[in-house]
Amino acid sequence: MTDTVPRTASTPKLARRRLLVSAGLAAAFPGLARATVIAETRGDRESLALWYDQPAGQWLEALPVGNGRVGAMVFGRVAQERVQLNEDTLYAGGPYNPNNPQFHDALPKVRALIDQGKYKEASDLAAVAMIGKPGTQMPFGAAGDLLLDFIGLTGAAGYRRRLDLDTAIAVTRFSNGKAQYVREVFASVPGQALVMRLTATGGGLLNFDLGYRHPADAKYGDTRYEGANQAARAVGAAWDVSEPLAAGSRPASVAIRPDGDGALLVEGRNIAAAGIPSALRYAVRIRAVGDGRITAVNDQIQVRDATAVTLLVACATSHVNYADTSADPVAKVRAHSDAAARIPYRRLREEHVQAHQGLFGRMSIRLGAASAQADPRPTHQRIAAMETRPDPALAALYVQ
Repeated sequence: MTDTVPRTASTPKLARRRLLVSAGLAAAFPGLARATVIAETRGDRESLALWYDQPAGQWLEALPVGNGRVGAMVFGRVAQERVQLNEDTLYAGGPYNPNNPQFHDALPKVRALIDQGKYKEASDLAAVAMIGKPGTQMPFGAAGDLLLDFIGLTGAAGYRRRLDLDTAIAVTRFSNGKAQYVREVFASVPGQALVMRLTATGGGLLNFDLGYRHPADAKYGDTRYEGANQAARAVGAAWDVSEPLAAGSRPASVAIRPDGDGALLVEGRNIAAAGIPSALRYAVRIRAVGDGRITAVNDQIQVRDATAVTLLVACATSHVNYADTSADPVAKVRAHSDAAARIPYRRLREEHVQAHQGLFGRMSIRLGAASAQADPRPTHQRIAAMETRPDPALAALYVQ
């Protein structure tokens, strides 16, 4: 079973070349000192994939996709899929003048204190009077979550989720009875949209409600280090785990409404921070195309009796530059999602893979024996085992 796309004549070939393992990598993996690293053609290269046999529990376990502007964390959950969204200009606050008016008068005083050997006093004064205002940068913010609640599923056999680094596509597969379900997610540079393809075969149907959850304080998971690396030990999630939409606590600044055929439009504002008021507006538009019945009702998209559905998700803010937040994010997301919806899924996928491989395919690395390249263990198990047993192929995967 493979989730990769066959390479075409237009895909760049990789030249064979030999590299020495860097000192940093050799220090991290002592068994690799003076090892030879070989970059192969795609035909000879091992599968470059992170894969797991359980859905993501913590945020840290979700699989990332992105196109440099829009990104997502894909949890690969069965009964309720969660896709957390990001847009690269969605920061808190807004344009501001960071100049500290006390700087001019404080500079000679700080110099004098230094000349007198009063370094702490000089440091304390500089921290108050010579640092920009505010004394911190604006924090980055998430663009909310898409929650897809599936109707009629009773379990998940043969579950697998993976992120293929060679195609930059996150794939979730499982079966329920005789039906097989596949979900593919990628962030397209040519299409300027997040694309999610859902299919059901073997008599299965897609019945789900898609809702949007506003951004909130992120919970990244357990990052404590107490002897053994606890962060490397995946918690996972049950097949039927579900999170609330939190519609009751939705801020007044967030508005969700139907926006054309099978489309949902979200509008919101960023938050204030460190005394800098909110100035950015953001928009998320989700358009669904496929068979079955697809309707946008109130604050959700409902899909019934479908076998193939493509979700086109566009995100944008009113950011123009560091001093200008006057752009129209709604116009942007409508244009991007509608343009992507006019392109057949197969072509969207092919153009995405070609664009990604044009950059990613310029370098390949192989460490260790060829027999180690097809390790049968899920990625989280390999990470946990690295503490007691070197895994050169995992190191190569990390480099990629």
